This record gives sequence, C-alpha cells and structure tokens, in this order.
Amino acid sequence: MRDNKFKLNKTVFTDEDFDNMKWHDCRIHSIGFYPDEYEVAFDIDYIFEWEKPESNETHFKLWISPATLVFHNINDLEISVEPSRGLNVDFLERTDPREPKNLKYLQQKKHEWLWKMGCMEGEIKMYSVGYSLFVRRPPKLFTNDSPLGTERRIISFDREFAAE
Repeated sequence: MRDNKFKLNKTVFTDEDFDNMKWHDCRIHSIGFYPDEYEVAFDIDYIFEWEKPESNETHFKLWISPATLVFHNINDLEISVEPSRGLNVDFLERTDPREPKNLKYLQQKKHEWLWKMGCMEGEIKMYSVGYSLFVRRPPKLFTNDSPLGTERRIISFDREFAAE
C-alpha cells in the first residue's frame, strides 16, 4: 500500500457535484425504499479514485468508501435488473429536466431530472430532484480484486460519517 492517503474533502456529496463524480464499477449492495419521504436509497461502495499500477504491480488500486446514495422526491421508478453476481454501476446520467409534479411543496428545487443508472446487469430509472451521497467511512485503498464488499459484510442505509 502507498503512503499517500486519499484526502476526503467532504462527507456529503449532492447532485451539484454530479459533473465531478464517477460512478463506473461502484457496487450496489442493497436498495431501500422510503415511501413516506419519497426517497430511494442505495447501499454502495463508492470509488473515489483509481490508481494505475506501478511497474511491479498488475492491478489497479481503488480508493473506496461505503456510502448511502439517496435520490430525493422520486417518482416513476423503474428497476429492470438481473443481478446474478451482484449489481455494478456502469454509468449515471441525468436528462430531460422538467417541473416537478409537486412543485408547490418543494422549497428549493424547481426541476426534476430523469436519472438513468446503467448497470452491467440492467438499468434503474426514475425522476428525482436530485441526490445526496453520504460517505459512511474514510476511503481505503484496495486492489481491484479485493473489493470493500468482502470486508464490510453488512447492509446499511446510514447517513452518518464514522471516522476510524
């Protein structure tokens, strides 16, 4: 392992950070539904950074944290996946901004987007005003053949950061 630690500049990211976030190969462990809050949550391993292998190494190293990804004020949710060996994100995109169905109840957001999460095993689509990504622990460095999922062994939708 390298001596340099990944510097986490904040523990909550939102759709305002969307253009700077990467989603490829983030593993989804579980999906939680919060109908009273009009939210859907994903327990994921968020990959902050990929490090190229050094000359004597064969695998990329990944800075990974367990995180809870929450989409707010959702509607028209469609899930079409076949998770035979887990669920892995390929990309996340937002398109088709429109006025939210319940605009009069929203205080800050004036648009909702069509969010499409393409996964290697299918896709998840919904309309939502945005998301929050709650980082639950500091990132750790792993080789791509030893993912965080084998270490954590717990499903969580916690929204609190726990410094180690």
